Amino acid sequence: LMSDGVPDSSGDRLEGEHKLSRALKQCDGETPGEIAESLMFASMAMGVPKDDMTVLVIKLQKVNEPPLLCK
Repeated sequence: LMSDGVPDSSGDRLEGEHKLSRALKQCDGETPGEIAESLMFASMAMGVPKDDMTVLVIKLQKVNEPPLLCK
């Protein structure tokens, strides 16, 4: 999840989204923090930020236990 300021730093949102997509594909095996950092660095490399930038990366993990039921 990212705010619109991240792809907009390139000056062209569509171009920024394509560049960020390529950067994301190179993040295989990285932690959520490393992925967020990579996306921010890729965005900042495209140009001077024109808006606030927020990146949130979460990791979903399968749990091998049944869900807890409330009584």
